[in-house]
Amino acid sequence: MEYETLDYAVDDRILTLTLNRPDQLNAFTVTMAGELIDAFGRASADESVAAVVVTGAGRAFCAGMNLSVDGNVFGLDESRRPTMAELRQRYDDPAYGVRDTGGRVTLAIYECTKPVIAAINGPAVGVGATMTLAMDVRLASTKARIGFVFGKLGIVPEACSTWFLPRIVGVSRALELAYSADILTAAEADDAGLVRAVHEPDELLPAATALARRFTANRSAVAIALTRQMMYRDAAQPHPREAHLVESLAMFETSVGDGKEGVEAFRAKREPAFQGHDLPADLRSWWIGSRVEDRAAIQELGVLYGFVMDERDEVGIRQIFCADATLRSQDGVFAATGIEEIVTTYLGRFAALGPTNHFSHGHVIRFDPADPDRATGLLASHAEVSRNGVAMQVALRYKDVYRREGGRWRFADRLMSYMYYLPFDELATGLGDRNSVRAYGDQRASDWPEVLYSKNGDTFLDDYR
Repeated sequence: MEYETLDYAVDDRILTLTLNRPDQLNAFTVTMAGELIDAFGRASADESVAAVVVTGAGRAFCAGMNLSVDGNVFGLDESRRPTMAELRQRYDDPAYGVRDTGGRVTLAIYECTKPVIAAINGPAVGVGATMTLAMDVRLASTKARIGFVFGKLGIVPEACSTWFLPRIVGVSRALELAYSADILTAAEADDAGLVRAVHEPDELLPAATALARRFTANRSAVAIALTRQMMYRDAAQPHPREAHLVESLAMFETSVGDGKEGVEAFRAKREPAFQGHDLPADLRSWWIGSRVEDRAAIQELGVLYGFVMDERDEVGIRQIFCADATLRSQDGVFAATGIEEIVTTYLGRFAALGPTNHFSHGHVIRFDPADPDRATGLLASHAEVSRNGVAMQVALRYKDVYRREGGRWRFADRLMSYMYYLPFDELATGLGDRNSVRAYGDQRASDWPEVLYSKNGDTFLDDYR
């Protein structure tokens, strides 16, 4: 990718990434945002890059968002009236036009697997300041000026700065910087703990490059990448046990990889020659830990299913199932593949039903360790239904596969089974009857528990015991 607003130069394994709009004081644009996101992804994948130094061309680091463009200067779609639920649902939709542009950049920096150092050579204001917070170390020139000036513009801090800034300077100082919207000198930024050191202008970039080399010379690329992610992510875990779990896996992986060379080099009193570059395949899943938000979203999906059924909501069906999803019943009455067949199946079922009330109960969820966007689950449920004019109660068990698409969890496969499906006036006698499915005008064997526990049945619990 050719960059319009950046200079991407690698020298002896150090990438210097220069914001390159000097005539505009390197003012931030939507184009620059896209190029920065690409550049940090490229740096992560490039084995010739050991570390990244970010600086600005000319006399500024970044003067903030370019406020001279027409329309919404922040690149947002003012025709929208977004909600948090909608934003979560359309998180990965590039046409949505609601996500903060600076935040997309800092998240790309956060995900980077290489050390990132900011060499703040001049004014760094607004997003020019907040983008540096996702970088590991900030060095400043004596000519640097740093300002979180959002209050003066009637807007709020962005670029994930309300996550990063309190972790760097503490909540009280972070609020002071945001409330006051003052422009800090380099010395004041140093005093606030924002920067590691202040350098004369001609010494800044050499100091940043030297620090980058110090971080990476004779170091394992895998261990450095893991360490960077562990520090950021584990610090946000709800309990040190979660950090212990991640550290245990990371220690195991590195000890059987580059760690062997490190030990041999130590014993032989020589410099190590680390060869590792490939990170563990399930790296992303390590930091999800208990995955509270994902678990809650999948549990909500189970509840939404009931609402969609009760409301006969065709649009809702299309939203909660993947386009290529499958829907099956254990008794073989229906099997649908793809969203159109699934919709047709449900519309046919609705035709036989009067009012319904679905209730979700226990939900067991297991996340795929190799794919953070896939999970499986068991859900217990029951429903009160009017079927062909007869009031009935049905107890259901669902065996599900969930997949995250477009930032939203959906059903990729749903297998439905019945413990019983009985008229209310037959519950007392029917519950003990093997033939407790009476929804179709006859008496049929229930799926649960005998069939599903049998050697020939679908052993629902094998993966969940």
